[in-house]
Amino acid sequence: MAKFLEGNELNSEIGKIFKNADYKLILISPYIKLHHRYADELKAKAYNAKR
Repeated sequence: MAKFLEGNELNSEIGKIFKNADYKLILISPYIKLHHRYADELKAKAYNAKR
Protein backbone atom coordinates (compact mmCIF):
# COMPACT_ATOMS: atom_id res chain seq x y z
CA MET A 1 0.00 0.00 0.00
CA ALA A 2 1.24 3.50 -0.79
CA LYS A 3 2.37 5.74 2.04
CA PHE A 4 2.22 9.50 1.61
CA LEU A 5 5.05 11.38 3.30
CA GLU A 6 5.24 15.01 4.28
CA GLY A 7 7.72 17.42 5.81
CA ASN A 8 10.78 16.03 7.54
CA GLU A 9 9.80 12.43 6.92
CA LEU A 10 9.64 13.11 3.18
CA ASN A 11 13.00 14.91 3.21
CA SER A 12 14.59 12.05 5.13
CA GLU A 13 13.37 9.44 2.65
CA ILE A 14 14.46 11.49 -0.37
CA GLY A 15 17.91 11.85 1.19
CA LYS A 16 18.15 8.08 1.69
CA ILE A 17 17.15 7.42 -1.92
CA PHE A 18 19.79 9.84 -3.22
CA LYS A 19 22.53 8.39 -1.00
CA ASN A 20 21.70 4.79 -1.89
CA ALA A 21 21.47 5.29 -5.65
CA ASP A 22 24.44 3.48 -7.18
CA TYR A 23 23.91 3.52 -10.90
CA LYS A 24 20.91 5.49 -12.07
CA LEU A 25 18.23 7.67 -10.54
CA ILE A 26 15.31 8.97 -12.56
CA LEU A 27 13.06 11.59 -10.98
CA ILE A 28 9.74 12.33 -12.61
CA SER A 29 7.55 14.93 -10.99
CA PRO A 30 5.97 18.13 -12.25
CA TYR A 31 6.03 19.50 -8.70
CA ILE A 32 9.50 18.68 -7.45
CA LYS A 33 11.54 21.49 -5.97
CA LEU A 34 14.79 20.16 -4.56
CA HIS A 35 16.45 21.70 -1.57
CA HIS A 36 19.91 22.94 -2.55
CA ARG A 37 21.44 20.26 -0.31
CA TYR A 38 19.92 17.50 -2.46
CA ALA A 39 20.75 19.22 -5.72
CA ASP A 40 24.39 19.56 -4.59
CA GLU A 41 24.50 15.91 -3.57
CA LEU A 42 23.20 14.80 -6.97
CA LYS A 43 25.72 17.02 -8.78
CA ALA A 44 28.55 15.54 -6.70
CA LYS A 45 27.43 11.98 -7.52
CA ALA A 46 27.24 12.82 -11.23
CA TYR A 47 30.71 14.39 -11.14
CA ASN A 48 32.23 11.40 -9.30
CA ALA A 49 30.59 8.94 -11.69
CA LYS A 50 32.31 10.60 -14.66
CA ARG A 51 35.75 10.17 -13.08
